[in-house]
Amino acid sequence: MASDEQKARIAILRTVLADSTVKSLISNRFYPGGPGAFVATKYPCACFRLGSGAVDPDVEIYKKPNLGIWVWSKRSYDEDYEIYDAIFAVLHNQLLTQDNRNIVCKADSTPIEAYEPAENTFYLNVSWGIRILDNS
Repeated sequence: MASDEQKARIAILRTVLADSTVKSLISNRFYPGGPGAFVATKYPCACFRLGSGAVDPDVEIYKKPNLGIWVWSKRSYDEDYEIYDAIFAVLHNQLLTQDNRNIVCKADSTPIEAYEPAENTFYLNVSWGIRILDNS
């Protein structure tokens, strides 16, 4: 049986990859797992990783893991921001569902810009929060 975090991962991946704007920018190159969990053979691309989080002590069916999103480009930060903005539009404060779970993702920070000289890539990293409610 899939954990709540696995259900959230499926919902996030499904939602982002179903969006035509995202697909026009990165095709299917939105990978689960943080940097280093995939080998990007083609840029631009993006990845995401769910981390652990608290369970509300008053409402055990309510979980609050964290989410990191990275966007990678060989071209520029401008390309990173265009991709991130498309991902933000389909995820931020939207209701996602998966197997009796309501999932809401919210950006907790603004993007942090970085450059990876070994790969000659520009990337953004953004922290998000997730709320998962068990509706079963």
